[in-house]
Amino acid sequence: MKNNNNQRILINGAGTVGDRVADVLLSMGVPVFMCKYTADKDDIKSQELKKLLERYKDSEIGDIPVYAARGSDLEERISNIKEHVGRCDGSIDGIPFKDVALAIDCTNGMDVRNHIELYNPKDIPFVINGGGDDKLVERLYWASIPNTLSHENPNIYKKRNAKIVSCNTHAVITALSVLKSSIGGGDFKDQLRDKIYINFARRHDDPHKEKKRPRFVKIERKQYHTDEVYYLFPEVNCELETKVSKWPTEYFHNTTMIVDFKEKVTSDQLDKIRLGFQMYP
Repeated sequence: MKNNNNQRILINGAGTVGDRVADVLLSMGVPVFMCKYTADKDDIKSQELKKLLERYKDSEIGDIPVYAARGSDLEERISNIKEHVGRCDGSIDGIPFKDVALAIDCTNGMDVRNHIELYNPKDIPFVINGGGDDKLVERLYWASIPNTLSHENPNIYKKRNAKIVSCNTHAVITALSVLKSSIGGGDFKDQLRDKIYINFARRHDDPHKEKKRPRFVKIERKQYHTDEVYYLFPEVNCELETKVSKWPTEYFHNTTMIVDFKEKVTSDQLDKIRLGFQMYP
């Protein structure tokens, strides 16, 4: 992809997720602006951004500007980013906003403020990464998964802000998409004998935050990301039964789904399901 008009994607929130998003875009030749709040020598997210810049410094993508987010102690934070990331091009207010084609908000709970202070005044289209405020995007969800509403109707996203669904929703819908295409037959929902039971087994917290580890597993039965699944995969509307279990670890992250069908699943269908998961890109 040639960048003939200086337009870039703004990654607002250059943490672990933001850096991964940038890495995918840069690998496809899409230039980006990076925005980070601050940096520290012991911060793994600062190390990840530094490695990202080093990885692409000699590529055809060219310069990758890095800016500091709004907030107090701006000059100090700019200095910290320069020292621990390798560069900082000033405050986010110095970005040439006319060159921002799209903002991807990967911040932790700052999406509403960013919309009020930056995206709306500067007339910048934006998407919110999983976890952001649904009301900002009027529950318009997006996932790059076959057999979903976003895959079949991409035009509805061209002029409206949207939310990129979380990894949990991606996992569930990917599994449902593979099942649907592998099982074949009529309407997917009509083939279900019972609700789809999902257990999200989650770590108690993200790594490196040094939160006290709990002694016991905590289990809650609640609707977890079902709005996103129902919107993108309406065939299972009102058919999900979910619970979340929090485990005393920082790294455990697993999802279990139980799907019962009315008719017996044949060995040939099982082979197709296995192949579907193996071949899924």
